[in-house]
Amino acid sequence: MFKKFTFTMFLITAFCAALSAQPKIMFSETEYDFGSVPPNTQEVHVFEFINKGTSTLHIKDIKAG
Repeated sequence: MFKKFTFTMFLITAFCAALSAQPKIMFSETEYDFGSVPPNTQEVHVFEFINKGTSTLHIKDIKAG
């Protein structure tokens, strides 16, 4: 009986640990105002981010807001 209980607790702990292992993206800034941009010019801004989570962060798609 004790072995079953110990094994069950192990499974619950492993499951909870797997759920808590999540990526978490953190941006240094989330908006940027380009101001007035003259016609026929190209402006560039880099949004820096880091993964503060405990698993790998996969970026699959990026869209402008």
